[in-house]
Amino acid sequence: MTSSANIFLYGSLIFPSVYRAVTGTERPMVDAILPGYRRFGTDQPSSHGCPVVVPSPSHHVCGKVIFGVSLSELAILDLFEEVQEGLYMRDSVTVLIERAEAPAFVYVCGPTSRDHLCGEWCPEEFEARYLEEFLRGPVRDFSLSLKR
Repeated sequence: MTSSANIFLYGSLIFPSVYRAVTGTERPMVDAILPGYRRFGTDQPSSHGCPVVVPSPSHHVCGKVIFGVSLSELAILDLFEEVQEGLYMRDSVTVLIERAEAPAFVYVCGPTSRDHLCGEWCPEEFEARYLEEFLRGPVRDFSLSLKR
């Protein structure tokens, strides 16, 4: 296994303030497209209204890719995305950046989220209505839990 990986982001982590608060690092993000997936919001309380992606051949998801994410950052992201609890699963995909393809990991809908899909998720709406509260609540709580 290599010492770093690319990660495709499509939810709250596309906001640099969230990524920085969760991982403690600041990384450049590049616009990217995830073909063959669709993004949904969830009504599961533990997800804080954040989205999931599910395979859907005729759809695509716009997001961001970060190159060279360290394995320790990936471990933190696995905790944040509650992979152990089944909220998300980390999967290998190919993303499109301009006209080129790149391998990346993405967090897809996990088994505990499947029954909680509830319509499209809009990044602009999340930013305008929920981002500050999300940073003060769940993200702050997560960051504090890592320091224990």
